[in-house]
Amino acid sequence: MGQPATFDITPLQKNVIDSAIKYISDFKNGQLGNHLDMLLAAVMRFGKTTCSYEIIRQNNIKYALVTTAKADTRTSWRNEINHKKFIDDFVFIEYDGNFSYRVSMKNENDGLIHTNSYSSEQDGKNLIQYYRDLGKTVIVFATLYDL
Repeated sequence: MGQPATFDITPLQKNVIDSAIKYISDFKNGQLGNHLDMLLAAVMRFGKTTCSYEIIRQNNIKYALVTTAKADTRTSWRNEINHKKFIDDFVFIEYDGNFSYRVSMKNENDGLIHTNSYSSEQDGKNLIQYYRDLGKTVIVFATLYDL
């Protein structure tokens, strides 16, 4: 993967991000019950992945599970962490349902995103906790089929 991407948030994406941030704030203030689920639905090429990462970043969320019905969105989620706003703090963990994990994150040596594979249930539990302990933002991605 090459150098980190840069792009600006569109006004419509900003509106979605701001609305989500208000929703999360209302949750934190006890106005929405005891757990938080969010669904972001928009047309293709809207920038749902970018909006989601931005919502996570701006709210300092350190662990998120992303699920989708479409396995082909996995690549865009993985590639999107290679952005100047996300690259340093984000770790992207893909789970394929068979205790096989791929971890994508910034390599400190060359500053690029690298991906490593792991293959046991214990690896998955250890990886998530390890990166959370380092203060990284951990995004776990799985399709509904994988789960």
